[in-house]
Amino acid sequence: KKFDGANDSDKIWQDFVDEIKCTNRFFINNNAIVRDIVSKLLQKHTKTLKAGTSLFRARICDNRNGFPNPASDLGKPPHRKASSGRANPQGISYLYLANDPQTTLFEVRASFLDYVSIGEFELIKDITIVSLNDIHNISPFIEDINLQDYVTNKTILNHFREALSRPLRKTDSDLEYLPTQYLCEYIKSTLKAHG
Repeated sequence: KKFDGANDSDKIWQDFVDEIKCTNRFFINNNAIVRDIVSKLLQKHTKTLKAGTSLFRARICDNRNGFPNPASDLGKPPHRKASSGRANPQGISYLYLANDPQTTLFEVRASFLDYVSIGEFELIKDITIVSLNDIHNISPFIEDINLQDYVTNKTILNHFREALSRPLRKTDSDLEYLPTQYLCEYIKSTLKAHG
């Protein structure tokens, strides 16, 4: 499907969301989003986090003593215990890390009187990530894309970024994660990004 411009971008995103949540989970018809947006734009927005960079992760724990073995208890969960997250499907284990401790509290949906352990992780090697923070800096003059596609794709990338950063409540359905899980798995597989 060829994108027709900015006016269609909201509909294109919503059609993708509706299809993956309600119609086709694994073999979507609306793969233009993956092919045209991920392939053309996101691959140009990878960046390297250098060895030595500190990142953080939080987990809610049962008591003020935290976890008996923080090194393993705060690490990536085993596949059999991996629940759905905004980027990973159930059973596929991702390690969610943030740039700062405060963000981790939102990520685990900590509430008043919860006990939370926060771990600091230091990268031991450089890793590649896709940065959605600088979507507003995408230029049609630098990127190899026509102007009409640029406007539509940039808007859809903003929908993706917003969906990834939207806080969900404990009562929200895991179906809300499906669009971002699909795109994150595609990015992981095709761009060989670590995050």
